[in-house]
Amino acid sequence: MAICDSFVQSGYIWFKLLKEEYKSLGYYSSKMDLCVYLHCKDPNFSITTMYTNDIFSTLSSNEETNKVIHEFVLKWDLTEVNDHNLLLGLTVKCFENRDISLSQSMYFECILKYFNL
Repeated sequence: MAICDSFVQSGYIWFKLLKEEYKSLGYYSSKMDLCVYLHCKDPNFSITTMYTNDIFSTLSSNEETNKVIHEFVLKWDLTEVNDHNLLLGLTVKCFENRDISLSQSMYFECILKYFNL
């Protein structure tokens, strides 16, 4: 029974570990979604979200991107994915005025198609 209990707790333990590591790097979690972390230091910003062991980030500049990747690589074994338009069923669009649009329409379309709706 103890083995099953540790599997149930493993998600919580991973979340707690990530939360502590994000905090040590100067990130704070969103009040709306505890899996979204923000780091703002004018004029740079970083927004990251995690889903199990996947982390998706959007950053204000190439320099900030390199800095954050370096910080994360020191903490975890990472593989960088360069297709930033679609990740984890989330479509990301960045506009010239620095606005960001996030959409899950492809995910919902797949669900509707799967259930013949």
